[in-house]
Amino acid sequence: MTTKELVELNLGTQMEHQDVLVSAILPTAFQLQVKNLLIDYKYVFAWSYKELKGIPKETCEHKIQLMADAQSIK
Repeated sequence: MTTKELVELNLGTQMEHQDVLVSAILPTAFQLQVKNLLIDYKYVFAWSYKELKGIPKETCEHKIQLMADAQSIK
């Protein structure tokens, strides 16, 4: 699915967005139903890494393995 086939729905406020993507082919009325359902249950989603309680930070961190003798190139 490409981004052209998706619609962004804000479950948060104008100041603090909590965006989700849903299919653009869904009827507008159904998109509204989905949005309302997601708003009712938005507390189950982690909106930041800080909200991922009980998950080791190593799971969320990206590490690049380098050789000990590697030199940086500008």
